[in-house]
Amino acid sequence: MTPTELLTSTQAGVILGKSSRTVIRLIEAGAITPLGKLNGPNGPYVLTRTAVEDYAEKTLAA
Repeated sequence: MTPTELLTSTQAGVILGKSSRTVIRLIEAGAITPLGKLNGPNGPYVLTRTAVEDYAEKTLAA
């Protein structure tokens, strides 16, 4: 079993070639499912690399 790599929206943005704000908009729109959100009003979203790569594959196929 391989460990799951966790990413912030900034790291996901680098993979997708988008800004971290765009990644947050994609999360809020339901296009990418985050693992969760850390505490606090400005707590970052946490995503799995798999979720980000799945989104990238879907958008390339469309």
